[in-house]
Amino acid sequence: MHFEQAVEAYLAGLEGTEAAKAARRYRLRRFEAYVDRFWTVPGPVCTADILPGQGVPFARWLREEKGLAIRTVERHLGSVTQFLRWLLAEGLANFDQEELEAFLEERGTLAPCRESRLPRVPEEEEVVSVIEAARAVPVTTDARANLRRLRNIALLETLRSTGVRPRELVAMRYGDLDLERQTARVGSREVYFDLAAWGALTHYLQARGIEPLPLLSWHKPLFAGHPNVRGEEDVPVSLRLVQWVVQELRPDTDGITPRLLRSRFGVRLAGAADLKRCAQALDVSHSTALRYERLAEEAET
Repeated sequence: MHFEQAVEAYLAGLEGTEAAKAARRYRLRRFEAYVDRFWTVPGPVCTADILPGQGVPFARWLREEKGLAIRTVERHLGSVTQFLRWLLAEGLANFDQEELEAFLEERGTLAPCRESRLPRVPEEEEVVSVIEAARAVPVTTDARANLRRLRNIALLETLRSTGVRPRELVAMRYGDLDLERQTARVGSREVYFDLAAWGALTHYLQARGIEPLPLLSWHKPLFAGHPNVRGEEDVPVSLRLVQWVVQELRPDTDGITPRLLRSRFGVRLAGAADLKRCAQALDVSHSTALRYERLAEEAET
C-alpha cells in the first residue's frame, strides 16, 4: 500500500478533531519525505519501506537539519510511533514487534538536546493592551500633549501592523509612504499597514499639519518628538523614546518591548505565510524565519 493511502486509512480510524488529524498528517508527510530522501526508496514510498529503525535518525534530522524545537520533534516521533503500531496491528508492516520494541527503547534513551533560546513572544492580548492604554490617555488643552498621544497610538499600531525594527521606525520619513497602496518603503522592502494602523497614522499626520504632497513633506520624519518646550517640531523620535513609549504605557506587562512587538508580528506572519514570504517581509534569513515558524507551530498546539 502506498504511504499516503495508509496514512489516510489510519487517520480515518482515529477519533479527534480535523485539526488534530491534519497535524498528524503533516508530521507523517514529513516522515515520508525523510524516508524518500535518505533511504533510497525506488518509486513512491510504500508501507513496506517503513521501518522502526528510521524513527530515531528522523528525529535527529528534524533537530539538527531542520532546527525544530525538542517538543516539536517529540510530537513528530509520537505520530510516527502510533503509525508504526497501526501498521503492525493491521498486518501492513514489514517489521515485527521485536523491531518496534527496539525502536521504542532507543527512543527512550535519546539524549535531550539543549533547547535553543528563542525570544519571548508576547501574547496578542498584551499587544492590544498597550495600544488600548495609548488610546485611553485623555485629550487635554495642551496641543503638544495631544500630538504625543496621537503619535504614540500611530507608532504602536505601526510596530504591531508592519513588524518594522525600532531603528527602521525611527528612520522612516513621510516620503517613504505610498498613499494609494497604504504601504511604506523600508530599506529594500515594502511593508503594509492594516486599516487600524493606517487610520491612526493618517490622523496623526493630519494633526501635525503634514502636507499631503510628498514633494513638500517627503523629508519630514514620520514620527516626531514634540517636546514640551517650544522648538523644532520635526525632530524624529529616538530609539530611547520608542522604548519608553511602550514600557511607560503598560509598566505592569512582563517586560514587553518594541522588539517583542516585532516578534509577535513575526509569529503571526509565519503562521499565515510561507517561509520565503516571511523572510522577505521581515528582512531576515531563512533560518530566522524558520524559528518564527516553529514558534507559530508551538502556539497552535
